[in-house]
Amino acid sequence: MSAKNDKSGEIDQLLNSSSQQANKADSPLLRAFEHRELNKIPDFDRLRRNIWQRNLAIEAERRRFRKIYVPLAAAAMTAIAVGSVHLLQRQAVPEENTVVAAAASSPAQSRELHYSQALDVSVKSATGFSENISADKLQIKASALSARFNFHPNAALRKVEIVLPDVVFEVIGTQFILHCTEGRSFLAVSEGTVKVTASGKSRLVSRGSFWLKEGDKQQLSNYGVAGQALFASFSDPGFQPRETIEKILSEKSAPPAQSARVSVILKSGSVISGTLISENGSTVEIRAGATGGQILRFSREEVAEIRRVR
Repeated sequence: MSAKNDKSGEIDQLLNSSSQQANKADSPLLRAFEHRELNKIPDFDRLRRNIWQRNLAIEAERRRFRKIYVPLAAAAMTAIAVGSVHLLQRQAVPEENTVVAAAASSPAQSRELHYSQALDVSVKSATGFSENISADKLQIKASALSARFNFHPNAALRKVEIVLPDVVFEVIGTQFILHCTEGRSFLAVSEGTVKVTASGKSRLVSRGSFWLKEGDKQQLSNYGVAGQALFASFSDPGFQPRETIEKILSEKSAPPAQSARVSVILKSGSVISGTLISENGSTVEIRAGATGGQILRFSREEVAEIRRVR
């Protein structure tokens, strides 16, 4: 009410002063109306009423805006802020890990992991398990690990490295089983090749072979029927690999035979000679002598013929 009286006083003062000066030649109000060629003094009472009516309409609209639109705007801003926080929480995944999609993030006990449609891991047990991906390379670390791996590289994931306290496994593209506990590391390969580095030395373990490190001793040999049973049953619920691994180690098996010398003739016309590392329905791997022993992998679609060299 006080605000209304203040405005009323201002308007009355303006109109009254204008009315007193209306007959004067230099009246501001008359000068304001000169462009309309007024020939009589304005009706100040009517003008006062018009101004009041206009001010009342403006004040009513202002009150309606404060009552309706301001709360709506505040509610909208609150909703936007809450939605933004929710989206940020959902998207709070490091950019470098966007290629990795694990089935679970709890401690790795009897679960399946899947990475970039290239690597599947069936975990029996693990301690100190962690994973990190940079560019197209995945690194898995663990203090102890019992798991089966099935790796077929693609554009998103080309390299896999598994790091344990006393051994590092570099996966070339293969199927294999690791059973590594404190003081003992066991690897069995059913397809492809795994590079093992332990005690400062590296070696390749190919399909049909197992590798064992126990203390300072290492063993490389072929696995027999027990090894086949290990791969057949590993993913079954309740299967415990330790007993089957003991059978593999107790079997009398010959050291892995030397791989055959081959010439791979590609459909492009190129011929690459070297030592056959592995071959299956989808890939062929050879250690090429011309490239200093580098392992080369070819898809079956690229290969026209493989010739054994005596």
